[in-house]
Amino acid sequence: MHLYPGREPGWYTTCKQPLHDTAGQIVGLAGISCDLQAAEGTHPAYSRLAAVVQHIQENYVQPLNMRELARMANMSIAQLERYFHKVFHLTPR
Repeated sequence: MHLYPGREPGWYTTCKQPLHDTAGQIVGLAGISCDLQAAEGTHPAYSRLAAVVQHIQENYVQPLNMRELARMANMSIAQLERYFHKVFHLTPR
C-alpha cells in the first residue's frame, strides 16, 4: 500500500533486485512497480472486479471467502481467480 497525492491510499506490486559490481558488491537497487488501480481503464473485466477489490481493501484483516467474492463479481471462483490474475497479476487470495 502507498499514498497517492492527496493522501489517498492505493496498492502497488513491487519487484526489487540488487545491482552488483564486477566484484560482487551491491552498488544499487533496481525496482519495478505496477499500480494496481491503473488496471481500471485498461481491462474490460475490471468493472466486474471493482466490488471485490473494494471489499478486500475494506476488510483486508479478515479471512477471504472466495465464494462470497465470486458472488460479488457474478463469476465462478475459477473465473474470479483467472480474471483477477489477468487484471492485477495477482490472485485474490
